[in-house]
Amino acid sequence: ATAASVDAADSPSLAAARLISSCGNSSCSFLEFGDQSLELLRKEDLLVKLCRQRSSDDKATRFQLAQEHGQAAEQLFPKHWVTERLWNWLAEGCATKLEAEAYNEKRLSFLRGAYPAADSNTHVAWVMQGLAMWKVSLCGALRKDPPPGRQD
Repeated sequence: ATAASVDAADSPSLAAARLISSCGNSSCSFLEFGDQSLELLRKEDLLVKLCRQRSSDDKATRFQLAQEHGQAAEQLFPKHWVTERLWNWLAEGCATKLEAEAYNEKRLSFLRGAYPAADSNTHVAWVMQGLAMWKVSLCGALRKDPPPGRQD
């Protein structure tokens, strides 16, 4: 299907595809660009729907979905809120503290790069707090020691 034949009712993102029209010149690459743009809009739509419709699923399900779609999202949409959501799902469901720290670092880097006043944003503060907790946990500062005065 060409961009000109897209039904805008499919999604709000795809409505923008109506702005892309094919060129009558066969040597023109505009049509190819239009088809690529349409495919990119479809992929974006898929990821947006996934994040919105599956956000209340259990942690294990969200983790599996993030594993399936996270790498593609990171490559296609490195500065999209959907990618940040998938990193969050990965951080919540991963097996190690190092992985959780890495995903939260990606989230914080993304948020600081995407939003001009990120450090004054509450969402960013929560991500910073989560990252700090993983760092403190990794260095061993959070341990369950026996209560003072109690001998084994």
